[in-house]
Amino acid sequence: MGIKSLVLERSESLRATGAAIILHANGWRALDQLGVASSLRQTSIPILSAQFTSLDDDRLQQIPVWKDELRCVKRTDLMNILADNLPQNTIRFGCYVLSIELDPIISSPVLKLQDGTSLNAKVVIGCDGLNSMISYMLGVRPTNTFNVCVIRGFTSCPSGHEFGSEFKMAKKDDVQVGLIPMTTSLVYWFVTGKYISQKFKVSQSKKLIGDMAAASMKDFPSSIKEIIENCSQESLHFSEYLRYQPPWDILRRRFRVGTVTVAGDAFHAMAPFIAQGGAASLEDAVVLARCLARKTDVVIPNCENA
Repeated sequence: MGIKSLVLERSESLRATGAAIILHANGWRALDQLGVASSLRQTSIPILSAQFTSLDDDRLQQIPVWKDELRCVKRTDLMNILADNLPQNTIRFGCYVLSIELDPIISSPVLKLQDGTSLNAKVVIGCDGLNSMISYMLGVRPTNTFNVCVIRGFTSCPSGHEFGSEFKMAKKDDVQVGLIPMTTSLVYWFVTGKYISQKFKVSQSKKLIGDMAAASMKDFPSSIKEIIENCSQESLHFSEYLRYQPPWDILRRRFRVGTVTVAGDAFHAMAPFIAQGGAASLEDAVVLARCLARKTDVVIPNCENA
């Protein structure tokens, strides 16, 4: 038994923004504590080595990979497994939060929903991403940006791929590509390049995203070109630029008003360069569960060891 919770989801069904999440050992430890790691491990293979190639000067470099667990998983797999392990009716779909206020008498949070109803809560945790309604209430906004655009996608290789368990990266001028094996027949990849404001229209068309990714590979080896060109068009995701919360802002700001707080990207939005955004969000869940357990009579197994 745990603490009864209600998840308000804006969309009408489970949805994922982006393609995949790279999870380091800290993320897997959090998933172990949440009781879903073993199921998720079955969806991906471990990454055992990494290699970087600079096509500008023909430099090849082996990148150290920690001996601890490193895998790349589909966002949809992670969401579905987490949702399947929740009690029935925990997720309420089609709930759009317009505003949140504190009751003037008892200071408990009151959420105003788009359908005209209100919801009284004891605790509110905003996990609603970069554009979090809850974080706006707390005065937190990730306004800093990296002038880098990113295209992400999956490519299926029915006859297998050549990467084994190695994460490969290559760079030419301002373009960098990364290819990560997820299974023996599925590869996750990303392409980064300079931000150009006119590209914002690209996000409206999967075909245009795919064409842009393929065009950026003109100076890369044919083995990399083929992976990008043969991608699943439906899996493509384009980010015009990257937003993040500077670490010093996190240290000096207050991220709680009464019993309202935030977690995940709504709290500490990160750029993907160290691949810790997903793992840190999972750690948030474990830490919050620990804190709530200490303030209630509920015993959460292994909470103290999380």
